Amino acid sequence: MSMSTVLELADIADSDNTLSSYKQIDPDHCNTNNQELPQSTASMFQARPTSHHKLATFSCIFCCCPVGISAFVYSYKARRAKDNGDFKLAERYSKSAKELAIASIALGIFMLLIGGLIAGILFYTI
Repeated sequence: MSMSTVLELADIADSDNTLSSYKQIDPDHCNTNNQELPQSTASMFQARPTSHHKLATFSCIFCCCPVGISAFVYSYKARRAKDNGDFKLAERYSKSAKELAIASIALGIFMLLIGGLIAGILFYTI
């Protein structure tokens, strides 16, 4: 970039007055003393619950499918409740989805071990 191009860009930026459209920060409204925020402001920042959608999908595909499907349904309900702004209901559905997904994974591992044990016994006895 040549020097004349830089000067032209600087002239354009000065002529637009783009920085003049920004508001000045009022120092009285800044929280610089690490004071606690008022209750109304603190309640505005609420953690959004997760839907555990990926965990439910994994448990539905790779583990015990009937329990995994119910985990997937609850994760879908949690996602819809979260989108509607009902965080308490979303948290409850999310917890159910997580518990069902973990149960599905545990049942899948248990059935895999039992199947391997039965296959091993049949292989050595025949």
